[in-house]
Amino acid sequence: MVNSKKHDKRLLEVGRTEKQHGCFSISPVTVQKFAKLYQWCVRLSTEQGEENYIWTFDTMQLLNRLRITRGNLIAVIGLQGSGKTALRQALWCELEKNRKKVLCFKWGSLDSELLNLDYDVDDILKRLLDTYDVYGLARKLKISHLTIESFLKGELVGSEEKAIKHLILKHASKEERREAEKYALLDAIQTRDVILIDFPDYSKTNQSQMIRDLDEFSKWWENLVAKDDITYAHKVNVVVFFQKELFAGHFLFGKFDVFELKPMDSALLTQILKHNCGGIEPFTKEALEYLARLSRGIIRRFKKYVRICLEKAIQHGCCTISVDNVKQWIGIEQLEKDMELELMNVFSRQKELRRLSIIVLQLLNEKKAIPQNDLAEEVFDGNKVRCSRLLDKLEAWGYISREWESTKEARRKIVRLREVC
Repeated sequence: MVNSKKHDKRLLEVGRTEKQHGCFSISPVTVQKFAKLYQWCVRLSTEQGEENYIWTFDTMQLLNRLRITRGNLIAVIGLQGSGKTALRQALWCELEKNRKKVLCFKWGSLDSELLNLDYDVDDILKRLLDTYDVYGLARKLKISHLTIESFLKGELVGSEEKAIKHLILKHASKEERREAEKYALLDAIQTRDVILIDFPDYSKTNQSQMIRDLDEFSKWWENLVAKDDITYAHKVNVVVFFQKELFAGHFLFGKFDVFELKPMDSALLTQILKHNCGGIEPFTKEALEYLARLSRGIIRRFKKYVRICLEKAIQHGCCTISVDNVKQWIGIEQLEKDMELELMNVFSRQKELRRLSIIVLQLLNEKKAIPQNDLAEEVFDGNKVRCSRLLDKLEAWGYISREWESTKEARRKIVRLREVC
């Protein structure tokens, strides 16, 4: 059982220090100063808004590879919220600046804006006319029958032609739509230099959907890309973006060249914040570094924790956010929720051990290094065997490191938090 009394007492002591760190002295002018930071941190996903991308040595290497070489099949993997979609968007922009033809989409959401789906429009229109006749189809499409007749005669051009094709495609059957997408993708492969495909994030409870998506992608790859014939003379680069937590268990994964998007260190997270917001106010430097460590290098978590602290600061009237404030406002429950999927790989059916792991990691965030016996006393009520087993697992998965240290009294084992990068 967790020694929760000690932990709760420590949090209460932190809470009493709030007034000593600038609380209850905020003004509307001060709030306005960090409005830009607030706007940045509420956008947890790339789709919510553009921001400046910071390139690392590894991501720049990937960009150069896609600029120079052809025929790659690459899986970019990373934990949920680690910036996979942001990297996809950044690659898209930079490659197009280098005059590369890029197709960029989320798997399962292809539409006529991304692909040229005009191949089977005539066949679809013929079926619709056989079913409804010209006047009935005009009513269904909510257009004039004269427009349909003009389209049949080839008299429509430009935006008018595109608009009616879009309407026809909306009324295609699932089979007709699938066939149109098949040929459109083939056209994309023949005419694009790079295809960037972002797979959705999956939970442990909807892995069946993940398997279906991977099976569909596998068929697409084998039918449209892997065939070495005259229809595929242009060796396109295909890059898929997939969450690391579930990147296992499917035969397709063995075919990818894997690029791991590693968690960011505290300095990089701080640099990204400064680059997009201009400064770190109202956080102290130490508070922001502590938040970065709590987030374990995951940019989405980092943004979320920044937002929580800003909103708490507004609520309590704090003009400066210190480490003590962060400890009070980002609790075990929040950390447990954010690391649930990640730690399920370590303790798949042991929720209590996941919670204990988070308490251990938080203590190491604060104290850097702790003797193993002290951890056993503080977190495990002195149960050294249970403490040792949990630490064995965390060490095997790269969360901590341990080493022996000699003192005048005895030798003891020291536990340290391992850097995320």
